[in-house]
Amino acid sequence: MVNKITDLKLLYEEDYFLWLEETIKLLNNRQLENLDYENLIEELEALGRSEKSAVESFVTLIIQHLLLYQYWEEERSNNSRHWRG
Repeated sequence: MVNKITDLKLLYEEDYFLWLEETIKLLNNRQLENLDYENLIEELEALGRSEKSAVESFVTLIIQHLLLYQYWEEERSNNSRHWRG
């Protein structure tokens, strides 16, 4: 197990998933003094940005579908023969 901060920082550059596993172990064991805070904070910030971006994308998609649905309802009677053709 990696227990030095410098080793953990190197691990972050070499093997992200192993760094993640080791960081989770340290957190679970409440070994906060051994955490690689710099990279952990960076990852949490990136996760927050990613989640926000995903939510924005889903909201945009929902609005697009609602607009299409509204348009379809309003135009169905006027254009149904044309659209069938």
